[in-house]
Amino acid sequence: MTIFTRYHGPTNARGSRVSATTPNGRRATVPWDHALDADDNHDAAARKLAAAEAGMVRVWIRGYGRDGERVYVGLPGPTLDAADVAFTA
Repeated sequence: MTIFTRYHGPTNARGSRVSATTPNGRRATVPWDHALDADDNHDAAARKLAAAEAGMVRVWIRGYGRDGERVYVGLPGPTLDAADVAFTA
């Protein structure tokens, strides 16, 4: 499984946020948390989408794409509770 995350700056109607998408169109969005750094905000969006994909791989490798995009690739491994989802750069 692959997840892509992207930062969206604030607008007049919404604050900053990070969206996570899969190639098959699944999507999750989280508001930007100023207490976290950029990678942690992207991890939060990816984690939210990964949790929605029940039964999927729970070990992830984070890479960096163009324009600040993060790319998460799921590796085979045991299914864990959402709190135990592992992310690594």
